Amino acid sequence: MKNSGISFTIEGFINGLVCLVNKENEVFLWNPTIRKCKKLPNFRTQLKNEGYCTYGFGYDEIHDDYMVVCIFSIVGCPPHFQEIDIYS
Repeated sequence: MKNSGISFTIEGFINGLVCLVNKENEVFLWNPTIRKCKKLPNFRTQLKNEGYCTYGFGYDEIHDDYMVVCIFSIVGCPPHFQEIDIYS
């Protein structure tokens, strides 16, 4: 990510980890303390480029696990279509 020239949106941060998304809807987890970044698998399956994405980032204390939730929606065609993917 260093000097990539690509802008990112911060979708959330927990316990020092930052969830970032770029314009291509690539999702990254970044730990600025140790300067490490991990690109997550591609979430876009059925919707391709026809819809929009809403992201969430959270921590499950019971399982000691971080999760990224991606909700893909298409509103232009009835019925309203959504697909939800979770990465943990």
